Amino acid sequence: MEFDSPTYLWGMVAAVIPLLLHLINRRQAQVHDFAAIEFLLASNRHVARRLKLKQWLLMFVRMVLIAALPMAFAKPFTTSPSVTLVGTTEPASVVFVIDPSVSMGYQIGDGDTLLERALQRAQDIVRDLRNESDAAVILATSPPTALTQRLSFDRQEIMKLLSTVELSQGRADLMGALRLAEQILVESGHARREVILLSDGQSTEWEGASRPWSLDHAPSVTVVDISGGLERRNRGIVGVAAEPDGGGIGRNVRITVDVLNDQPVAFEDNVTVKIGQKTVKGFLRIPPFSEGKKIFTIRLPDMGLKTGVVELAPDELPGDDSRHFVIDFLRRVHVLVVNGSSRTVPYKDEAFFLRAALQPGTDSGSRITPTYVKPDELTPRQLEVVDVVILANVSGLDRPQVDALTTWVQRGGGLFITAGENVTEGVYNDQLRALLPLPIRDSAVVSDPPVFFTGGSTSHPAMSPFSRLETASLFSAGTRRYVLLDTDSTANVEVLLSFTGGAPALVERSVDDGKVVMFTTSIDRDWTDLPFKTSFLPLVQQLVLHLARRLDPPDSRSITVGETRRIHLERQVGTLEVVRPNGQVVELQGDALAGDEAIFQDTDLAGVYSVTQTNDGSKTEKRFAVHIDPLESNLRDVDISDIQAIINPPGTPLVPTEQTESSPQQRDDIWPMVLITLFGVLGVETWLAWQAA
Repeated sequence: MEFDSPTYLWGMVAAVIPLLLHLINRRQAQVHDFAAIEFLLASNRHVARRLKLKQWLLMFVRMVLIAALPMAFAKPFTTSPSVTLVGTTEPASVVFVIDPSVSMGYQIGDGDTLLERALQRAQDIVRDLRNESDAAVILATSPPTALTQRLSFDRQEIMKLLSTVELSQGRADLMGALRLAEQILVESGHARREVILLSDGQSTEWEGASRPWSLDHAPSVTVVDISGGLERRNRGIVGVAAEPDGGGIGRNVRITVDVLNDQPVAFEDNVTVKIGQKTVKGFLRIPPFSEGKKIFTIRLPDMGLKTGVVELAPDELPGDDSRHFVIDFLRRVHVLVVNGSSRTVPYKDEAFFLRAALQPGTDSGSRITPTYVKPDELTPRQLEVVDVVILANVSGLDRPQVDALTTWVQRGGGLFITAGENVTEGVYNDQLRALLPLPIRDSAVVSDPPVFFTGGSTSHPAMSPFSRLETASLFSAGTRRYVLLDTDSTANVEVLLSFTGGAPALVERSVDDGKVVMFTTSIDRDWTDLPFKTSFLPLVQQLVLHLARRLDPPDSRSITVGETRRIHLERQVGTLEVVRPNGQVVELQGDALAGDEAIFQDTDLAGVYSVTQTNDGSKTEKRFAVHIDPLESNLRDVDISDIQAIINPPGTPLVPTEQTESSPQQRDDIWPMVLITLFGVLGVETWLAWQAA
């Protein structure tokens, strides 16, 4: 303890005055016995003893009262090791850099978050700044945000801006914030320039840290570790992947959840997956400081575009206790089958086996909804509501039908052509030349003995179920007749299956945004035994799902907060609306929709974004999920002294980060408390004096 005016302490000698008065009062007059009251005095001795105790207490209180007065006048204070900030000791320009990242949402014992503690610390420093000092505030978001574009002397404005800071859902760009602080400090009129960076010392935020300064006169940086050495524990969801299960044919989905256990004890708890009204829980155990994986296989009650969320029980860092995902691969596929050889006898009908493959049963979970028409019933209006068109042994189409079909494929439609006795090289090479994968050379090739399917593109998504099965029944199906294609022109053409003689059996070609697949034999039993094989159903369904783009990697894969989202545009799209997780609608028009992709950058919130494209009155909806960066779940601390050695200019004295005897001292006045105590003692003295009277 130290004193501003130690001379006043001599006044504490007066504290002996009550003691002297007490000793003087102890002198008693000569005692004469008086028999009449002897009895009364003897019976009241216990009252006298109690009165004597009160007199001693009264004397002690008066001594404290007299001693407290000169001590208060001497103004005692204490000092403790702490960081001394330039702006509070001399005129300076100060820029506050606040880290609002997800990890700053960690809840501490008093119910506040680390961000709230950082803002309170910044406000305390603003109050202590000298009147000649000016200040500015920067949020270390990604990219950094300057709440004040220049230095300001307005303390109220600075305090108001600090009170409006909220926790972000992205990472912190600390190096970028320091570079921005340097730009603001260029306009400073003070010789001393300081940056006060308030963060939680998370090591992942400092990875790759280097000197951020571009000018010779770089400011000094004080890094304030708001966590204060607090041992932070966390477990959070760091990854979610939603994929089709069972080859993508049914309604089963596989959800893979990655959980980080960043604490010294094992994680033993449930992981919850919610998709609409369906909730599934699974127990997971993860060793200390490790990652674990939980896989769920869930059968959905219906098809369509869906969103889900994975949840853990809440902990001190709520930001990573849940993560959203999108299921965009279980949409229904609408197929239009143009039956070129319909029959009244069901098993003789061209689409008989095709019907069984597209809808094998009411409880099969098939995502395919077929519609059957004859060639003369095909209209351009029907093409607007389907994903795939199958021309099953169609002899030919008229010019308006061909033009509509060609435009539909170019805009992203999927066309499946199957051969038969109605498919001739003259008609098809003339009418459908723009859509055929390869020109037809001969439409009636007979093979005796039968040929068999062979080869197969192992990397093609439609053929993946058969690439791992050398004994699949597909390769035992005999074909007696097929269409021979001209293989001299193979641009943009991929052969998915061949016959044992080398002739193409299944070929694919891309036509602008669409795809065309041609099967060179019949889809019924007339030319091949394939419809009787168990491979027929998965082959047909895989081809249809592929043409409908349901086997492609989902366009709804998650991105991290702050990342740019590229949105594939439909042809001739008029408007594009994006609904953010908070309900805000962002509309893109004009030049933003000029190319094949639209760039969307407003991804600062975690959650699900809905994208709606409008084209001539028709609307298509897609969704994508934005999640928190997994690095924010790792709360490992960095050595602040190492960071300050990197970012401070050479020769700058480092601000101590630990409390040592050589650390700068912070003064705490205690004389106001002495005065308050003095009034309390005075009240006690009055009460005791009244009791002793």
